[in-house]
Amino acid sequence: MSVKKLRSKLITDAVQVIEDIIGEASGKRQSALVDKEYQKMVWDALVPIIQQADNPTPLAKLTDGDITQRVDAVLSEVACGAITPDEGKKLIGLLQAGFDITELPKLIERLSDLEKT
Repeated sequence: MSVKKLRSKLITDAVQVIEDIIGEASGKRQSALVDKEYQKMVWDALVPIIQQADNPTPLAKLTDGDITQRVDAVLSEVACGAITPDEGKKLIGLLQAGFDITELPKLIERLSDLEKT
């Protein structure tokens, strides 16, 4: 079984454990699981998976305006809570990479032209 399939199976099979943990924590029900050590082992395995879950980052106005306006748009979305700081960091990294690929060579060429004159 591949790691991806194993991860998927663990998450799928752990739904009952998660429901039991939430039910117990909220006082709404008693756990169907008698073995608390098993419950802890499953939860400890799930926490890093949940924390590392990579949800798609929403593309916030990455095509509107110049690079400064685009970065400002991302920072505004972080500030108002529309995206997380980590998502904002990813988006700004994408903007920087795009700038380095498309705009930086143009700036270098313009500077070269200025030096020649």
